[in-house]
Amino acid sequence: MESCENSRFQIIINKKKGEYFYIITDKNKTIAKGKAKITDNQKYISIMLGLIGGIFSGKDIQIQNYGNDMNQFIHFTQCDEKYLTFVKR
Repeated sequence: MESCENSRFQIIINKKKGEYFYIITDKNKTIAKGKAKITDNQKYISIMLGLIGGIFSGKDIQIQNYGNDMNQFIHFTQCDEKYLTFVKR
């Protein structure tokens, strides 16, 4: 992650037996984990990490962190950026 309190969050994605699984950590603490759903729409690759959706583009995942008045949600309450970019290391 490039921002949000010195990159405190991390997303780890692993492939096991043809399926993808994720772990989201806050520093050294696991805050979410489960099965990832990846969909290739030919224009972009979408990824669902539980209730968190994002767009995968080669080396990064971009997630909309919070919504608007009509569609209210927030994924990472410690971050005030609307979009978060997680960069592959």
